Amino acid sequence: MLTDDMKRRLESFVADDVEKGDVTGALVPLREIKAKIVTREKCTLAGIEEVAFIFEKHGLTVKTLKRDGEKARKSDAIMRISGLNRSLYETERVALNIMSRMSGIATACAEAARLAAPVKVAVTRKTTPGFSVFEKKAAVLGEALPHRADLSEMILLKRQHLREMGGIRKAAVAVREKHGVFEAEVSSVAEAVAAAEAGVPIIMLDNMPIKEAKRAVAEIRKKGNAAIEISGGITPANLKKYAALKPDFVSMGSLTRDARGVDFSMVTE
Repeated sequence: MLTDDMKRRLESFVADDVEKGDVTGALVPLREIKAKIVTREKCTLAGIEEVAFIFEKHGLTVKTLKRDGEKARKSDAIMRISGLNRSLYETERVALNIMSRMSGIATACAEAARLAAPVKVAVTRKTTPGFSVFEKKAAVLGEALPHRADLSEMILLKRQHLREMGGIRKAAVAVREKHGVFEAEVSSVAEAVAAAEAGVPIIMLDNMPIKEAKRAVAEIRKKGNAAIEISGGITPANLKKYAALKPDFVSMGSLTRDARGVDFSMVTE
């Protein structure tokens, strides 16, 4: 479901492109047309709700043929659109860009979720400013966890925070007294042990080689029931190896940062 904020963002994306008019579209005779969006490759779909909203907001009639989160094959029809040609020309490229980006992320997440199963996969905050809410939604449609939506959602103590707060033990005591659940980032087995002993509820193993991460997971499990996240440098090529260490989840910046857009085309009928 689109929130009011998401709707405003979508309208602003279109306005960025057509606020001063479509000088090319204005040349063609005004008439009613029909069109459809089709895939040029297999993918996990995302962005259908957003694209339908954009088209309908501009007076076009939309019939969706697939749902967000559904798998699509090459040449599948995703939706049909009808209405004034100029309205379609004004919104077509923005709409396809959004669906391409969101479906690319959903597809990457779906493949990562398959490789890591049963360990959960999460995206990170390596997202596009202004578009993050849609990228996080696409990740969830691809069966990944969204991680933190923004900086207000949960405390994540990174190295610079821990250094300024006097180390993991002091920081853990200060945060736990006021906030309860939080996460701390560690980069060595020794730091992982210190975090577990300090009672950190969620421990992130950041940029650890496989062997070191394996030792850290084992040490944390001995100390208690902290949830374990492995992050940093995780790619589709090494994901299965890290997932085999049985953390609670693996987070991957590449799922949003490096996701390739899915190729869609608009075909007039």
